[in-house]
Amino acid sequence: MCGISAIHNYLEGKGPIDKELLGELDRLQAFRGPDGNGQYFSQQGDLGLAHRRLAIIDVTETGAQPMISPDGRYVISFNGEIYNYKELAAELKEAGFDRAYTSDTSVILSMYEHWGERMLDKLVGMYAFIIWDEHAQSLFAARDVYGIKPLYYMDDGERVVFASRLKALATGLRLSDEWPQDSKDAFLMLGSVYEPGTVIRDIFLLPAGHLMRVDGSGVMLEQYASIGKQLLRTDRKSTDHLPTIVKNAVIESVKRHLVSDVPVGLLLSSGIDSAAVASVMAERSNACVTAITIVYGEGSDGTDESVLARKLADRLGFQHVVRNVSKQEFLADLPLILKMMDQPSIDGINIWFAAKAVKEQGLKVVLSGVGGDELFGGYPSFRNLRRLTRLALLFRYLPLLPGLIGYSARIVGVRLSSKLQLVRRYAIDPVGGWLVQRGLWSATLPKEQIESFYHSARVRIDSKGSDLNSESNLAIVAGVLEAECYMRNQLLRDADWAAMAHSVELRVPLVDSALLSSLAPYVNKLLEQPGKHLLAQLINPSLREMFERRPKSGFTMPIGGWLSEKLDHSTRNEHWSYSYSRWIAKNWNAAG
Repeated sequence: MCGISAIHNYLEGKGPIDKELLGELDRLQAFRGPDGNGQYFSQQGDLGLAHRRLAIIDVTETGAQPMISPDGRYVISFNGEIYNYKELAAELKEAGFDRAYTSDTSVILSMYEHWGERMLDKLVGMYAFIIWDEHAQSLFAARDVYGIKPLYYMDDGERVVFASRLKALATGLRLSDEWPQDSKDAFLMLGSVYEPGTVIRDIFLLPAGHLMRVDGSGVMLEQYASIGKQLLRTDRKSTDHLPTIVKNAVIESVKRHLVSDVPVGLLLSSGIDSAAVASVMAERSNACVTAITIVYGEGSDGTDESVLARKLADRLGFQHVVRNVSKQEFLADLPLILKMMDQPSIDGINIWFAAKAVKEQGLKVVLSGVGGDELFGGYPSFRNLRRLTRLALLFRYLPLLPGLIGYSARIVGVRLSSKLQLVRRYAIDPVGGWLVQRGLWSATLPKEQIESFYHSARVRIDSKGSDLNSESNLAIVAGVLEAECYMRNQLLRDADWAAMAHSVELRVPLVDSALLSSLAPYVNKLLEQPGKHLLAQLINPSLREMFERRPKSGFTMPIGGWLSEKLDHSTRNEHWSYSYSRWIAKNWNAAG
């Protein structure tokens, strides 16, 4: 896990790159890789690569970057982890590339030399990397299919500039932080900004599952993999052995994510996802695992995450750390949180304090249960999408019904969701229904703003190339949207900046391309049931029932109460998250 940056003057005759700018980009990402840094410049001076290293695999100097191939032709700057690198190294040796592969970086370099771009189909892990070909004078970049690791870039028609951090690019290039309208709308409505756009007009994210080629003719993007296409187009299989298939696939993924030359910890809550990961870790890890649970407030009231988490940790023989975060600590950290928040988000604060606790324990790597809800149908959207689309159809035939329901509710003193009026207009198809369900929408917002958001969001989602509205299985549609929209643009992005702010690598074994490939043929069964009970089978049998009985509540923090003096509550009957999103938008800035 690292911070990478690069500058390439691809326009012929442009001349040497700005070395001071590369140095500034590198410096602004120092916290992402405190264990080492290096730079490389092409012979003509028109390309510069920089790398900040968090040493996880091969912590010696042989793993340092930028790394150069033995013949000097290829150079790589890589952020992430390739979990199947040892198997790939064996495959390379069989193909005649018999070298000393001490790290996943060295494996990627040889793979590109041998297979070229086709190597992307073989990688299992999280990654964003840049490879320079000195002979061809061309640059190649790629990002993993889930988009776990970021890669931002700016292309001005003469040069392309990269960084792992948006704020590094915005600061180094002195770009205005006036938000594009579609990014502002998306943030206020969904709590995050959807890629490839950002809140900086001239900076973009290399889209997940995409590669980039840069040479004298310019910059070209191409999609090489898609979660949506895989889930929608994979042939469905019917089997009585699905519990065994799920169990084996998850075990293999967790085992892959334990590959490390430093100790690996665990973020443990009282949910099924992290409990399943914990139970596999207990069987597969050779060392005593440190499990960390975060609690908010001045003490445990008997209902917090730590109660059930401690029972499991004790049963598995883990060292269990309960980290209490007080209101005072939250408010004291808030200025730094905003400074390190790479793109504005209404989430990520929990990961901030979790990663802070991980670092306090002297750990660099930690596993998380993120991704279980998306793959195993844990969110309400998997069941509500059909209800919303049916309700929208009913409202279209009976347009006075929403008003009548609202009037009746007021008479009897029942408070209805402010989204009711939005269902008739926007939940007319599966994508629209999901946006109504997931959004922070308020019926009190200006109609023009809601319209602008809806249409810009539809453009972003439709541009992914998956015709979601033609899919009859709405649970699968919800699964694609949860993974490609909510998880990618909020959960994973927040996990990256919040963990890396503390120089911590957060790994997500339930967000894994090989796991996805194994379970895609059965996704209809996993998402319709839902399949969380299949994931629960991995939990230690003595406590499994307690985790399954516990109602799903989602993770909550007392942000609304702790920030009550700072938030604008001018809109009546508004949930605190609406005012919190406005507060973030007002206080976030591109400096950092």
